Amino acid sequence: ISKESLHCAMSTHRFTIFPKIYNGCVCRARYYSTSPSPPSMHVVRYATPSSSSYLVHKIVFMHGLFGSWENWRLIIKLLKDCPNLEMCAVDLRNHGASFHSDQMTLQDMVDDLSYTLEKEGILSNNTTTSSKEQISLVGHSMGGKVGMLFALQNPSKVKSLVCVDVAPVSYVKIHNHDSKFNAMKSLRDIASCSEITTRQKADEHMSKILTDKGERMYLLSNWIETPNSPSSSLRTFQWRINLDVLHKNQANVLDFPAIENLPI
Repeated sequence: ISKESLHCAMSTHRFTIFPKIYNGCVCRARYYSTSPSPPSMHVVRYATPSSSSYLVHKIVFMHGLFGSWENWRLIIKLLKDCPNLEMCAVDLRNHGASFHSDQMTLQDMVDDLSYTLEKEGILSNNTTTSSKEQISLVGHSMGGKVGMLFALQNPSKVKSLVCVDVAPVSYVKIHNHDSKFNAMKSLRDIASCSEITTRQKADEHMSKILTDKGERMYLLSNWIETPNSPSSSLRTFQWRINLDVLHKNQANVLDFPAIENLPI
């Protein structure tokens, strides 16, 4: 992966090589508190049947803003018939089952990824990496940017890079996600003082601000039920993403550093 190839990066929706369904084995994340290293991200790992005819190929999937590892579930299952794959999907910080932090930059997520892959034994911390140890990174939107930055800073560790719906440029002042954030915050505020006890009611409320049902369904995948006391009969929900921090730092996520300024 080179600076020049990133300048020519093209995003695509088309995946054409994925066959049928695979019931993978799940390995839950391990969390580490070794200071000053970042916490490990939540990781789900899958492996396909081995074959001596093929080298092991390691693939790491990263979701976009408001997403989680589950966004890649279908793609991972469709890779069932491809032998010798070691796949993992991560929840980036402030998303899914991963840790929450007040810091939210692309570099933070690159550091999280590097630390987690080393702790999971997917990558070594050696400065040089053999071709057998290299990984392929697949990232959607924000996850694609994390993959680009990781590849630029660790070219010897990356075998290939797939970026979906994103380019190595800054989108600040081009577009933003304020309408989504406003809809989510409105739901959070009203849910604390009203009887929004189902996803349907949550969707009805968000529809007043966000008209696209597909977008609402995507966001509501983060609207999770919270455990109540045994004496309570009401169902309560909350956002599992770190909503306020993501909104405050959305420019950091939309941005991308100038190539010449990267610490490579």
